[in-house]
Amino acid sequence: MRAAAGAPPAPAPSPVAASGIGGRNSWRGDSEEKYTSADYERLLSLKTEGCEQLLLVQFERAVMDWEDETAYHQAEEAYQRLWDTLPETDPNWGFFSRTVYNTWQACEKKHYNACAQSRDPWYAGWASFETHGDVFGDDLVLTGAYLDFQFSYHPQDEASLTVEQRDAALRAIESGMEAFLQKQSAAALKNEKAMEKTLKAELERQLGAWEGGLVWGGGSECFYYYNQPFGEEGPSTGGLVIENTAEGTLGGSWNGEKYTKAQYDLAAKELCFESWQSMPAAEFARRVHAAFQQDGGEETGLFFAYEMLQATLEETDPNYAFFRDTVPAAQREYDARANTVAWGKEVDPERSASVELELREDVFGDKVVVGAAYGGYTYTYRLLNANTLTVAGRDAFFQAVESGARQRLAEALEAGGMSQQEFKKAVEQAGKAASTELIQFTGCQIEYFEASR
Repeated sequence: MRAAAGAPPAPAPSPVAASGIGGRNSWRGDSEEKYTSADYERLLSLKTEGCEQLLLVQFERAVMDWEDETAYHQAEEAYQRLWDTLPETDPNWGFFSRTVYNTWQACEKKHYNACAQSRDPWYAGWASFETHGDVFGDDLVLTGAYLDFQFSYHPQDEASLTVEQRDAALRAIESGMEAFLQKQSAAALKNEKAMEKTLKAELERQLGAWEGGLVWGGGSECFYYYNQPFGEEGPSTGGLVIENTAEGTLGGSWNGEKYTKAQYDLAAKELCFESWQSMPAAEFARRVHAAFQQDGGEETGLFFAYEMLQATLEETDPNYAFFRDTVPAAQREYDARANTVAWGKEVDPERSASVELELREDVFGDKVVVGAAYGGYTYTYRLLNANTLTVAGRDAFFQAVESGARQRLAEALEAGGMSQQEFKKAVEQAGKAASTELIQFTGCQIEYFEASR
């Protein structure tokens, strides 16, 4: 007989992905040995009409003969291959992952017949609570609370319990935990440590009051995970944005490297959508976000290629402004919209710009610098109608704000100078003048400013 593993048959809970995909699938193996047609036929042979009405002991014998060493391990290997490689989209996944899986675990305990305390099978359950919001047409998960749990159990009367009754009793605990999770406040859900303790206490309370033919075996484990990809206070830069300036910076190398033609072509293919200039800003932001979401994270993927372009693209490249300016703006706008939906209050995207001017006068035929001004600022704006405003229209607004501020600074420097407060007012005036019924300047902050004459 093979030696039994020391841990319960259901693996320990593992973290849930930020996307919310987790639960039972997060415990599945990564075996390269795909299930066979014989494995699948074995599964189908169990799914007979009325199988859920069978007594549990009868169904267990059909699933695995725990008293026949050879037959037991043949079935065990088949189920392991199915568990590791059967797609969740398969029409029989639900039957296998619950009814057969639970029975498999019970048979395993009977086969190894360990000490009485670990003779009980373990059930692996899953509960979640997500909030969703519309972000430029995307149904986005704004917050997610996820619970993986497991517990030991045994039939109260194995001779009279049916498969259907066993499965219904297990589902009742899962449903009860999900209902409890969904009643918790937003503040409570964020405190992972306290919530995990609360959920474990609730799980044991429900197990202690369990009805339906099963009895809690005394063992339980909980793993709770909270995810809030949007909605946390702070800058919403989207993770890839390099601050842009009106003047720009020359491309160079990054750690001695430079983008490759393959990287350039990939970024152009994935992000330079056809007629993007006339595309609504909402659609453009949504498609940019989707392009990065679909990236697998490999060095040959879009994310890495785009970072290399951000860091090393030459200013003379015809797509310089697109990659360094237009795409990052779309990322910030998507994040700002997501935060607006998550917080329930307006969050405006930000944009950084800088200006550098020198005033020269003719001195005996030479152009001599007689004044200079240097400034950096951040301004916010609001997309009043992102489904009508085009990307070109949005970029024209940026140009109008920044050229307007620059022009006012040049005029003031010519007339004698400008203070930081006056420069702030100049940016605000340029922003107000550039605003339309589709996009609105909402404020600015001066990062640094110096002018002398």
